Amino acid sequence: MNRIIALVILLVPILMGIYAYQDLPDQLAIHFGPTGEPDGYQSKQTFFPAYVLLSAIVMGVAAGPEDRSQKRKLREVC
Repeated sequence: MNRIIALVILLVPILMGIYAYQDLPDQLAIHFGPTGEPDGYQSKQTFFPAYVLLSAIVMGVAAGPEDRSQKRKLREVC
Protein backbone atom coordinates (compact mmCIF):
# COMPACT_ATOMS: atom_id res chain seq x y z
CA MET A 1 0.00 0.00 0.00
CA ASN A 2 2.86 2.40 0.81
CA ARG A 3 4.34 1.86 -2.64
CA ILE A 4 1.06 2.82 -4.27
CA ILE A 5 0.89 6.02 -2.22
CA ALA A 6 4.50 6.87 -3.11
CA LEU A 7 3.81 6.21 -6.78
CA VAL A 8 0.78 8.51 -6.71
CA ILE A 9 2.79 11.24 -4.96
CA LEU A 10 5.42 11.05 -7.71
CA LEU A 11 3.02 10.69 -10.64
CA VAL A 12 0.57 13.49 -9.79
CA PRO A 13 3.11 16.32 -10.42
CA ILE A 14 4.19 14.63 -13.66
CA LEU A 15 0.60 14.40 -14.88
CA MET A 16 -0.09 18.00 -13.83
CA GLY A 17 3.05 19.10 -15.69
CA ILE A 18 1.95 17.29 -18.84
CA TYR A 19 -1.51 18.85 -18.58
CA ALA A 20 -0.21 22.41 -18.05
CA TYR A 21 3.00 22.16 -20.10
CA GLN A 22 1.96 24.47 -22.93
CA ASP A 23 0.79 27.15 -20.45
CA LEU A 24 4.05 27.21 -18.47
CA PRO A 25 6.67 29.89 -19.12
CA ASP A 26 9.80 28.86 -21.03
CA GLN A 27 11.96 29.34 -17.90
CA LEU A 28 10.94 27.77 -14.58
CA ALA A 29 12.29 28.79 -11.18
CA ILE A 30 14.04 25.76 -9.70
CA HIS A 31 15.87 27.26 -6.73
CA PHE A 32 14.93 29.91 -4.21
CA GLY A 33 17.22 31.93 -1.95
CA PRO A 34 16.74 32.62 1.76
CA THR A 35 14.45 35.57 1.03
CA GLY A 36 12.15 33.41 -1.09
CA GLU A 37 13.19 35.05 -4.35
CA PRO A 38 14.06 32.69 -7.21
CA ASP A 39 17.78 32.57 -7.96
CA GLY A 40 17.98 29.54 -10.24
CA TYR A 41 16.13 28.88 -13.49
CA GLN A 42 15.84 26.02 -15.95
CA SER A 43 14.02 25.64 -19.24
CA LYS A 44 10.87 23.57 -19.14
CA GLN A 45 12.31 21.39 -21.92
CA THR A 46 15.05 20.17 -19.56
CA PHE A 47 13.15 20.35 -16.26
CA PHE A 48 10.49 17.73 -16.97
CA PRO A 49 12.75 14.99 -18.37
CA ALA A 50 15.07 15.49 -15.38
CA TYR A 51 12.13 15.32 -12.97
CA VAL A 52 10.82 12.13 -14.56
CA LEU A 53 14.28 10.53 -14.45
CA LEU A 54 14.83 11.46 -10.81
CA SER A 55 11.34 10.21 -9.91
CA ALA A 56 12.10 6.88 -11.58
CA ILE A 57 15.35 6.59 -9.63
CA VAL A 58 13.59 7.38 -6.34
CA MET A 59 10.90 4.80 -7.06
CA GLY A 60 13.52 2.19 -7.94
CA VAL A 61 15.43 2.80 -4.71
CA ALA A 62 12.27 2.93 -2.61
CA ALA A 63 10.92 -0.27 -4.11
CA GLY A 64 14.07 -2.23 -3.30
CA PRO A 65 14.05 -5.99 -3.05
CA GLU A 66 10.94 -7.71 -1.68
CA ASP A 67 12.89 -10.43 0.09
CA ARG A 68 13.97 -9.36 3.60
CA SER A 69 17.17 -11.38 3.35
CA GLN A 70 18.13 -9.32 0.31
CA LYS A 71 17.47 -6.12 2.26
CA ARG A 72 19.66 -7.42 5.09
CA LYS A 73 22.45 -8.15 2.61
CA LEU A 74 22.14 -4.64 1.18
CA ARG A 75 22.43 -3.14 4.67
CA GLU A 76 25.55 -5.19 5.36
CA VAL A 77 27.16 -3.95 2.14
CA CYS A 78 26.24 -0.32 2.78
